Amino acid sequence: MTDDTIDAFARIPHSRTSGEIIQQIELLILEGVLRDNERLPSERDLSRRFDVSRPILREALKELEARGLLVSHHGGGTFVADVIGRIFPNR
Repeated sequence: MTDDTIDAFARIPHSRTSGEIIQQIELLILEGVLRDNERLPSERDLSRRFDVSRPILREALKELEARGLLVSHHGGGTFVADVIGRIFPNR
């Protein structure tokens, strides 16, 4: 393969990124569509619904977990964190 051949490949923009998944899940939590302690669908199902690869989905889920919005239980699934209970403990 020559350098000219390699230069012929152009970067393809990705319309679906982990950031977009993060925004959508955050919005679903804020709007109350996803409730505290609710289990999310499996990674396979979510990646199919978002039409993204599983590594991109995992990146988004890890970021949401780091932000304290999701909790992951090994072998048990991913759940919406009890955010309201932490912010308003007497509720």
